Amino acid sequence: MNLYVLFVLSFLPTIFVFVLFAAFVPEFRIRTGLFACVAGIVAVFPASLIQFVVFMIPFFNVTTFYSLFFSALIVNGLVEESVKGVLVYFIPRKNLNLLTFFCCCVLFGLAAGSFESVIYVIRKISGENLPGLMASIGANAVFRMVMARIFSAQLIHAFCTGLLGFTIFTFVNRPLYIMPFVYAVLVHGLFNFFISFSSTYKFLAIIAILFAAVECRIWYKNLKENENSEKNMLTNEK
Repeated sequence: MNLYVLFVLSFLPTIFVFVLFAAFVPEFRIRTGLFACVAGIVAVFPASLIQFVVFMIPFFNVTTFYSLFFSALIVNGLVEESVKGVLVYFIPRKNLNLLTFFCCCVLFGLAAGSFESVIYVIRKISGENLPGLMASIGANAVFRMVMARIFSAQLIHAFCTGLLGFTIFTFVNRPLYIMPFVYAVLVHGLFNFFISFSSTYKFLAIIAILFAAVECRIWYKNLKENENSEKNMLTNEK
């Protein structure tokens, strides 16, 4: 399997969801969506740099239960979601409603997850010294890894970025709701913690993905109801 096919496959979920939003979300703006995707890719670089520095701390270099747990929460949860939150803040959101902004946040997370998959592909190929047109055994292993990340890591990036997007949205449009960001950090950290195991505990990561998806639905519904209530109040005042 050609290396570039794996790169395209890694970004396929982002491309597919982008097309869906462009086709079925009336107020979705292609330019803003593209900005969100690029910002998601850019976010990987500062997050990786900070994580590299954090991993130089001795506590995070041992493989005890507590070090794995707290490194997942801090390195993968807090660091990644904080960096993403800073860049999500710069998504052009003038006249964007809640749904459109949420869609942009989901694309942001998908693009970040897709680019991470590309990095993992490059690392795995480099580690196995495979050529551009890879040997069949190596290609199958990399293909399985990409497919596994599409239905795990890329989903958690999408839902967690959607959650922290609600905090950013309410930060600009008061009152501020901080809990979506807290949930994003905790869920992302727990996902990475459980996925690091080779035993049946790994399947608990699926629960983290489902929890993030449900929380996105709950917070969207709550914020939408608040938005509609405010509009009704303004209408009645007039």
